[in-house]
Amino acid sequence: MRRCTPKDENKLKDMWAVCFGDPPSYIEFFFKNRFIPERTVCLEHGEEMPCAMHIVPYQVDVRGEEFESAYLVGVATMPEYRMQGYSKRLIREGLDLWRQYGVRFSHLYPFKHSFYAHLGYGIANQRYLAGMTAQDASKLPNTDVVRPLAMGDFDACLLCYQAFLEGKTSYVVRGLNDMAGRLKEHLLDSFGFIAMRSGSICGYALCYVDHDVLYADELVYADHNALSSLLFAMGSHQKAGEMRVTIPLWDQLPTDWPITFTKEDYAMVRIIGLDGLSIPTEDHVDGEVRFYLKDDYLTWQEGTYCAKAKDGRVTFTKVDEPAQHTIDILWLSEAVSGSYCTAAEENSAHSAIRKMLNKRDCMMFEKY
Repeated sequence: MRRCTPKDENKLKDMWAVCFGDPPSYIEFFFKNRFIPERTVCLEHGEEMPCAMHIVPYQVDVRGEEFESAYLVGVATMPEYRMQGYSKRLIREGLDLWRQYGVRFSHLYPFKHSFYAHLGYGIANQRYLAGMTAQDASKLPNTDVVRPLAMGDFDACLLCYQAFLEGKTSYVVRGLNDMAGRLKEHLLDSFGFIAMRSGSICGYALCYVDHDVLYADELVYADHNALSSLLFAMGSHQKAGEMRVTIPLWDQLPTDWPITFTKEDYAMVRIIGLDGLSIPTEDHVDGEVRFYLKDDYLTWQEGTYCAKAKDGRVTFTKVDEPAQHTIDILWLSEAVSGSYCTAAEENSAHSAIRKMLNKRDCMMFEKY
């Protein structure tokens, strides 16, 4: 494995086009605005580049504290090199490199959840994919002023985003530049809406149409009136056909809305540097537990750890002592992030961790 250089850009663009099929306009945008050579790694086979991936420097909220995450994007293997273990090797070596830089977490949006579950990634958040017809949406109450989203709305959208996720966890922490980049990237070939009330933003939606279905993967709102107005605008825009929008698990929509819900796994999370990791918890929580961490993929993490809760923090320390019970890295990654989505055959160590780290409302929108 090696880090990429600016000289690799054309090869990486060609690989992206072959593996993901995105239009040239998006590929050019990505490499102009988000390609960081020193944060892109690849494997070589002679003069060929079989595999590469980009590591985006996101800050992610973990239980109220910001941590840098190695967010994996564009993990690509050329067709003739697939099914030979290249991507698994590249991800392992890339995560090892970022662990040495002090990064504790890795996140991603997977092409297939089961592939990354085998690499120790757990579910960072689930969401409701809510479905309704455009005709039904256009009949919902429309009490707020809704207009098309524009690039200049990034500062107002940021305030709405921050208010929507206040008190939540497992989300990407955004600043003004982050939100401006998010809108610029989205509006490149898609569209959105912004809802206003008394001159202030009360919601926004990032939308696109695929196979005649309107999707809103990022739908942020102050209350159900704002959500209803945004759905009305989307239905009026779509006129006919289906709509699919993202709703967080913590929200309970009015029962008389003509909408169906499907719960689905979304982003994924993995701890890549457990030894010395310290995260916030409730001030009243205390106790400790020893357990053996099972990590078949990043084997440098395997061993016995002591998890100690004291003074509003839980700290994990690797120790040279025996442990009676085992915890898998996938389950522990979900526990630390607050999602607890994957069932496990629990023992007393699992129970102790649950007492230290409660389940939290989690939400992540990012795919790239």
